[in-house]
Amino acid sequence: MPTCTGREVYAVTGDPTGAGAFNLTIDVSKVNDAPYFDAVESITVDATLLGDAGVVYRSDATDVWAASAGQDELEQTITFNITRLDSLGDAFFTSPPSILPNGTFTFSTSPFQHGNVSISIVLVDSLGGRSEDRTLWISIIRGNYAPSFSLLSPTLNIVEDEVTTRLVAVNISGGAPFDSQVAHEQLDGVHFEVELLSETATWGSNLLLSTPNVSASGRLSVSLSPGAHGNFSIRMRLLDGHGEASAWQTLNITVDPHNDPPNFPEIESITLDECPGPLPCTFTNSSFMTEAPSSGGGGEGDQTLSFTVTASDCRVPLSSGLTACSDLAAGSAAGQLLANGTWVTVDDSDGSIELTLEPGRNGRALLRLTLEDSAGATFYRQVYLVVNPVNGAPTFDISQRVECLERADGLASAYEWPDVAWGIDKGGWGEESQLLSFNLVQTSGQLGVIHYASISCEVIFPYHF
Repeated sequence: MPTCTGREVYAVTGDPTGAGAFNLTIDVSKVNDAPYFDAVESITVDATLLGDAGVVYRSDATDVWAASAGQDELEQTITFNITRLDSLGDAFFTSPPSILPNGTFTFSTSPFQHGNVSISIVLVDSLGGRSEDRTLWISIIRGNYAPSFSLLSPTLNIVEDEVTTRLVAVNISGGAPFDSQVAHEQLDGVHFEVELLSETATWGSNLLLSTPNVSASGRLSVSLSPGAHGNFSIRMRLLDGHGEASAWQTLNITVDPHNDPPNFPEIESITLDECPGPLPCTFTNSSFMTEAPSSGGGGEGDQTLSFTVTASDCRVPLSSGLTACSDLAAGSAAGQLLANGTWVTVDDSDGSIELTLEPGRNGRALLRLTLEDSAGATFYRQVYLVVNPVNGAPTFDISQRVECLERADGLASAYEWPDVAWGIDKGGWGEESQLLSFNLVQTSGQLGVIHYASISCEVIFPYHF
C-alpha cells in the first residue's frame, strides 16, 4: 500500500433525533522506515594469473543492489558502513572494501595476498535508520608461490677440525618474498636441498666425511675429515613441499688450516739408580717414550720441533724436604743432582732422554717437558725424575806391614800402631749416619796365641799377644 500521511475529519451522526453527533479526526504521521539492500553472500576472485600483483576489484550493483532509504523516502541519503570480521590484518588491502549508495563495490589487495576476508555490511539513512547486518565473504585465490631465501654471504670460511654449524641462509619464506611483509606460505613444510659441486683437499685424501646439509632454519652443518683443509662448493635451494622450489644458489666454503699443537706420548717416570762414581754418569734412554714426538696433524710434518725442560718439586736427597731447583746442576750445591753445568735434554726426533748424574747423589724433581713446533704451538707433559739411593761400599787404605818384638818372658803384651789405616770413607754422599766396623782375618803366618786384633775407626791398631 502506498505510504499516506496527513489528517482526515469525519462527521459522525447520532440517533435519528441528532443526539450524540460528533466529528472524528484521524491524523496519519510519517514514520522513518528502515533502509534496506540486497547482496550476495560471497565473492571469489581467482588471482592465479595475476602473479605477484594485487587484486583491483569493482562491481556495479551486481554484488550489492537495491539499496533504499525506505519506501517513499527518496529525500534521505544513505551510507554503507563496513566492518572487518576477519584477522588477516590491515596490510591485506591497499584500499579496503567500499560500497557506494548505487551499489558500486570496490577493493584493492596488497601484492601476494590471498585468503578469506569476512565483512559486515550495514546500510544507514540520514535519519539514523539502520538495515539488518549482512555478512559477505571475499575469497582471494592464488597459485602456490615458489619459496625464497637469501644467502648471508656467497662465501664462508671455517677452520680445520672445527665442529661447524653456521647460519648461511636468511629471509627464508615459504612463498612470498620476505621483504613483501606479508604472511608466508606453509613455512612448516619448507626444507633445503643441498648438492656438492666440488671438493678440493689441499691436505688429506678427503675433505668431507659426508655431504653437507642445511636445516630449515638456514644453518649449515659440515663434518670435516680430521686435519684436512682445502675448499668445497655446494649449491642449495628451498623446497616448500607443494611442488615449488626456489632458484639454486651457490655457496663457496674454504677450510683454513689450523696449526695443531705437537704431541708426544706420556711418560710414567724416569727412574734411575744413583751414580756410583767416582766420575759423573751419563744416561741415555729412548725407551721412556713409546713413539717419536709428532708435529701435529694436517700436513704439518715439515715443521721443526724443540724440547725445553724445567723442574719443580725438587727434593735432594730423596728423603729430604724441598730444595732449590736452581741447585740441581750447580757445583757443590747442597741440592745438586746433575753434573755441573749439565741439564736434562730430550731429542726432538726420537724422544731420547739424556742426563748426567753427579756421583753418589739421589733425589727427585718434577720435570716439565715442553714441546714447541716452528709455528709456535706448544704441548707439555710432566714426569718425575727419581734417582734412588744405592748403598755404596766403604773404602780405606792400610799399611802393608807392621812389626813388633817377641817377649822373652812369655808374658802377653799389647801393641798399638796409630794410623795403620787411613782414608776411611763410608761409601757415598748421604751415608754419613752409617756405622762402620773392621773385620780382621789371619790368612798366613804364626803369631803365637792371639787374644784379639782390631782396627778402630779412629785409626788405632791394637794387637794383643
